[in-house]
Amino acid sequence: MLDIEMEVRGGRLVPTSPIGVEDLAPYEGEKVHARLTRRKSRSLTQTGLYFAVCGAIAENLDANVTKEMIDQTLRIEAGHCDVVKFPDGRYRYQPRSVAFNRMSGDEFSRYMDRAFHVAAQIFGPALTEAAWRKVFERRPAHA
Repeated sequence: MLDIEMEVRGGRLVPTSPIGVEDLAPYEGEKVHARLTRRKSRSLTQTGLYFAVCGAIAENLDANVTKEMIDQTLRIEAGHCDVVKFPDGRYRYQPRSVAFNRMSGDEFSRYMDRAFHVAAQIFGPALTEAAWRKVFERRPAHA
């Protein structure tokens, strides 16, 4: 089964990336059956909110904690990671990407729900009313 992101242009399905074009090459000239699903696109506001929350948590913790550290912790604790085994037998959690091309809007929404639940459990004291106020003060008025 082939999973390719495509876009409808002039009544035709067109791959959205060069990799998609390469994946379709072996099917050139053949009739195939396709099942289409509509993916909810991600919004910059949604992503901005996530990182603003990570920043607000970091600001309310020790001076050496960054929003990037909070982000990595949330990815691992929310299960958005892989387990990597080193040659010496040790294991490490490697956070997966949350980039636009890696997750749909629906997937990112589910991840944010898990991440914010984990954040409340781990960083509860850092999630004060003042911290949340800072998050929403940073957001653009139209968001």
